Amino acid sequence: MVFFDTGSLATVVHQARTCPADKLTAVSLQPGKLLTVARRVERLPSPYKSHCSDYIARGVYPAFEGYLNYDRVEVLGYLSGYLGIWLGLSLSTLAFQAQKRFCPSQCRSLTKRK
Repeated sequence: MVFFDTGSLATVVHQARTCPADKLTAVSLQPGKLLTVARRVERLPSPYKSHCSDYIARGVYPAFEGYLNYDRVEVLGYLSGYLGIWLGLSLSTLAFQAQKRFCPSQCRSLTKRK
């Protein structure tokens, strides 16, 4: 836990419509000071340039309570990988089977991607 002076404000800058990652460090803003924030975008070389995912364009995922972002996808990837290595399970297969077993047919039709 980080404590700031009473005269400062802790601020985290993140992408719009996404929840900030827990590992981001807050910037301490102090009154009477000017802080300039800029965004730098680095494009990856081919073939990644054309195969990037736009998580906002994919829409809201109810299971994640909002839009996906790279941090959530990265966590799911690690979790799925470790489950596969240690237990021989696939997280997507488990989720699909649980949905098939416990969700009524209307629920399943709402979760299908178009």
